[in-house]
Amino acid sequence: MIKNLAAKVQVTAYDYTTGAFKTGDAANITVYVSKDGGAATALTDTSATELDSTNAKGIYSFDVTATESNADDLLFTGKSSTGNVQIVPLRVATIDLFKYGITAYGTLSGTHSTTSCDLGTAAPAVNVSRQTVFWPAHGLARTVSSYDTGTGVATWTDAVDVTLANGNIWYLFGTAPSSSATGLTAAEMRTALGMASANMDTQLGNLQSDSNNIQSRIPDALVAGFIKADIKAVVGEVLQLGGSGTQEIGGT
Repeated sequence: MIKNLAAKVQVTAYDYTTGAFKTGDAANITVYVSKDGGAATALTDTSATELDSTNAKGIYSFDVTATESNADDLLFTGKSSTGNVQIVPLRVATIDLFKYGITAYGTLSGTHSTTSCDLGTAAPAVNVSRQTVFWPAHGLARTVSSYDTGTGVATWTDAVDVTLANGNIWYLFGTAPSSSATGLTAAEMRTALGMASANMDTQLGNLQSDSNNIQSRIPDALVAGFIKADIKAVVGEVLQLGGSGTQEIGGT
């Protein structure tokens, strides 16, 4: 279960006099949650859903709100007003998504298209442009190109080929930290690269110009495009430069 995100929990009911799982008892069951060892509080959802009285006997499902799941350790207990029926306690360790680079999450709510979506009630109040929005139900992600903090609508350029629907879970993944807290701006990127100008073509042109001049700056020692590496040739030239008074290499 994801911490601080709405979910569902299933509990088991059985008749302790017969040992059989209890079916048809949805209206009589109340489930409680204890967060991080705190007091047990009844779930907001008081209407259990019986999963399957034939193929999943005794299993009842309850909705859990984001607030009710906002803890590291959850203990679900319950009781039934039906005599001799016990609810098996269930302990759940939640996953804190913020530890994995996720900056926000929630479910879609509103109007969506192939290049935009409404992040709903959990939409961040700060600009999330250049962050990545991911929809696990579709296995898709897009980089947010613009974001309206007033409406919670995120927009991207590369259209998706699926239908985004209300209720779809979304996650936002942050970029590398920066002073703007929403990813590197163009100026910050230039600073990181050591570029004084915003014109990258000019920068690359300067590099090409320098490269073209390298050949002319290499000494005359080039022979057929290569620097002499033959030790005899090198020693010979040293002797020629030094004249008769030049000592041999290694001499005294």
